[in-house]
Amino acid sequence: MIMDIEESFENKKNAAIKQLNKRHKRLLKAKEECLNHLNNCLAWEKVQHEANLLNTYFFRLKKGMEEIYLPDWSSNDSLVKLILDKKLTPKEEVAKRFKKAKKLKKGIFHQQKRLSEIEDQLSELAKTFQHLEKMETIDELSSFFPEKEIKEPKEVKEASLFRRFTSKSGFTILVGKKSASNDALTFRYAKGSDLWLHVKDYPGSHVVIVKPKGKEVDLETINEAAKLACFYSKAKDEAYAEVCLTEKKYVARLGKKGTGKVQISKQKTVLVRRQI
Repeated sequence: MIMDIEESFENKKNAAIKQLNKRHKRLLKAKEECLNHLNNCLAWEKVQHEANLLNTYFFRLKKGMEEIYLPDWSSNDSLVKLILDKKLTPKEEVAKRFKKAKKLKKGIFHQQKRLSEIEDQLSELAKTFQHLEKMETIDELSSFFPEKEIKEPKEVKEASLFRRFTSKSGFTILVGKKSASNDALTFRYAKGSDLWLHVKDYPGSHVVIVKPKGKEVDLETINEAAKLACFYSKAKDEAYAEVCLTEKKYVARLGKKGTGKVQISKQKTVLVRRQI
């Protein structure tokens, strides 16, 4: 019993750490995007300066031009190249740049405010990590992380979604339970190189042989998986049944609303005989 409590605590703590790590990753990504937006906004003066140049030399602009060289008074009248939109009239070209400059300038405040908020969240998250490391009981975890916010580890969820078997040669075989379970097994959990099986012409479970990298699946394991596909289908009472065999990468969903329904672009067939 003590071991069960300790194991439960470790599972919940690890799930909480995983959840915090995901949040930390999202915040870092948001911070990077915010900094990029802020740098773009800080370039508003350059955009406005280009608009002023075009406005000054407006008489040189013509619709259809893709570029123009103008003397820049900010750099001793040296020529500067400006890229134009050939679809816009001169008036639209100038107005577009003034509008963009105004928008970028206005965006500085919002991006700085957003950046400050993200920094605060990262700081709070660091404190949460420190607090979590010091926790030693389930009660402390439960009070700090509401149960609904701590997601169970993937392995725990998987146990309720699929039936799990191990072949005589040690390969893991996963069998779906219902349509939603089949869909999750095939399109969320299975890798492209895993072997995928389903009894032909009958409703039934999707079956996946997990294929470790660099290891080939033996024929005995394939036959075991084919028998499972047949047993967990409407063909289990038939004297013979054909089972489709392919790699998961050749399996695709059949329509947007066809949960558990698939189409296969490349396959082989395994014949299964019912044991009497």
